[in-house]
Amino acid sequence: MALDAARPSAIAPVIAAAHGISVREREVIGHLVTGTGTSAIADSLGISAHTVRDHVKSILHKFGASSRAEPTALLLGTHRPL
Repeated sequence: MALDAARPSAIAPVIAAAHGISVREREVIGHLVTGTGTSAIADSLGISAHTVRDHVKSILHKFGASSRAEPTALLLGTHRPL
């Protein structure tokens, strides 16, 4: 019996939960993975751009990341450990 690798969509919620990502932060991440900019995220979620930036800072801190691309890569399964 062969085992297939888990799809990113199946493991992303587990990874997010392991990093203590809130429900709202998950919504922001959903936009980040598609490359949506801060203003568009704010408009979509009905929050200010400042609040989006605060959520992004929190996400980066929780993942120990320095750019938006790092948590996105981890959640999409494109991150390669060193």
